[in-house]
Order: sequence, then structure tokens, then C-alpha cells
Amino acid sequence: MHASLCLRRSLFAFVVIANAALAAPLAGTSDLTWDGDLAARMVDGIHTFLDRATAASVERRARHWKRDYSSAEAYTKSVEPNRQRLKQVLGVVDERLPELAAYQREVGAF
Repeated sequence: MHASLCLRRSLFAFVVIANAALAAPLAGTSDLTWDGDLAARMVDGIHTFLDRATAASVERRARHWKRDYSSAEAYTKSVEPNRQRLKQVLGVVDERLPELAAYQREVGAF
């Protein structure tokens, strides 16, 4: 009786898999018929996307920087909000421990 149950389960699994393999594609889709190395094609697409995103970032970046070139002090003051935002993004917003700062002065910053 156990062998009969295993045979039925195997037959059922075969029918389900075979039926799925013969099923028609979803509406609005078709079989993948590309030739060549699909991984290389994907990597090329990723490079294209990143090149476009990088080019677009130059324009967007200019909107976030209000640089004042009238003097060195004015420039430093004008970019300070961006530096503070970078510190927050990088997670370096905590004050340094006095012991660590003294140690770094002794042996040099790492």
C-alpha cells in the first residue's frame, strides 16, 4: 500500500509539472528568444542604466549646492549644510571621545 501511495504522488507531480510546462504564456508576454550570453546582455543594461543615472545626477547635484565663491570663508560657510548632511548619512554624528582624540594626537590619526 505504501508503494502505491508513492506511485500516485509521483504520477500527480509529473502531471502537474508537465501541465505547467505546456501551459500558454501569460497575456501580453511571450517566450524568451534572445540569442547569445544573457548575463552579458544584463550587465550591458546595468551599465547603460548607471551611465544615465550618473549623468542625471550632475544636474540634480547642482540644485543642492549653493556655493559662495566670494571668499574662502564664504565658501566654507556655504557648503557647511552639505557637510553636515554627509556626516549624518555616513553616521559620524557622535562626538569623539576625549581619550580617543588624545590618543590620535599622540600616534597620528588613522
